[in-house]
Amino acid sequence: MYKLLPLAILPSILLGTYIYIKDKEEKESLKLLTKLFISGIVACFLSVLLTYALNFLTSINIFDVDYNNIKEVLIHAFITVALIEETSKWLFTYFLTKNNKEYNYSFDIIIYSAFVSLGFATFENILYILASRRLDVAIIRLFTTVPGHLFFSIFMGYFLLKLRTLKNTNQNLKKQLYKILSIIVPTLLHGFFDFCIMIKSINLIIIFIFFLGFLYVTSYFFVETLSDEDVKLE
Repeated sequence: MYKLLPLAILPSILLGTYIYIKDKEEKESLKLLTKLFISGIVACFLSVLLTYALNFLTSINIFDVDYNNIKEVLIHAFITVALIEETSKWLFTYFLTKNNKEYNYSFDIIIYSAFVSLGFATFENILYILASRRLDVAIIRLFTTVPGHLFFSIFMGYFLLKLRTLKNTNQNLKKQLYKILSIIVPTLLHGFFDFCIMIKSINLIIIFIFFLGFLYVTSYFFVETLSDEDVKLE
């Protein structure tokens, strides 16, 4: 089963390299990127703890999902999975970088959020592939789930950048709005991504394919544009 490990790690290497290359102005230190990547792995464990906490605090057994019940799947996809995972990644991205001296260019936060998410995605991907021991699962996740985590992080980074540009202003309402959007938008994207997969419907699979294409295109556009327009922050 360990023969599939290189395939489990490959997408993160490719995507991480792409994001790193796009940092044109001032390369981030490998020490910081390693720290962020490892924090993404830690975020996996935090997600598990938060999930068990949610299960303990609610009267619903969130581990027993009826996938034929749309309401249960919606709750599971958007809250149990997406909200908890994106919040876990956000906490590490936000608090490890907001006062970091290396955060001095606008594109930096895209790199930071990406490496946290890739750490999360890599660890999760290894667990899934080792558990399934199936080549087809590894290949499907190479083009869907791991890139998906990166795509969500790009949207997170975009709104955190908008927040950063207001650092020396008194626009507190806008600051709170961008902070909320940096969690809510990735959560909604992640939730819809998972919902399409969880519901066994041909129509939703077709919608998912178009949605995945949308994520690929928009994320590429964001990265290319923000990389080209990378500016020094005050």
